[in-house]
Amino acid sequence: MALSSSLIQFFVNRIGNSDLHTFRSEVKQLMDHIHSEAKDNPIYDKYQALLSHWTSYIQGLGRGRWMIPDNYDDSKALAYALYELVGQQEAEASGIAHKLFSSTNANESILGLNRTFLPTWQRR
Repeated sequence: MALSSSLIQFFVNRIGNSDLHTFRSEVKQLMDHIHSEAKDNPIYDKYQALLSHWTSYIQGLGRGRWMIPDNYDDSKALAYALYELVGQQEAEASGIAHKLFSSTNANESILGLNRTFLPTWQRR
């Protein structure tokens, strides 16, 4: 099976409706699908190559102190790295969202992250 745009859209919709209890699992399902099906895909290879750069960027951020990159390709790479990190978290996946959006409510932070970064999965 190859990457399925309808299945990716299904996952994106599920992530967009996720909350503290489902956020990490929904993201992990999407990322697992991408990892298992994106064989010899230059776009996947590009984002994987940029992953360590954007992961370091995310980990170095101060709470609530970040900006979306001006370059759209960089924005997509940042979004990929964010969701990759969320999917890798065993506990407190909402911590990444909270670090970026600093809401006192974890669900509001998740919603903020999804509203800001999830649309990049819907554009090519």
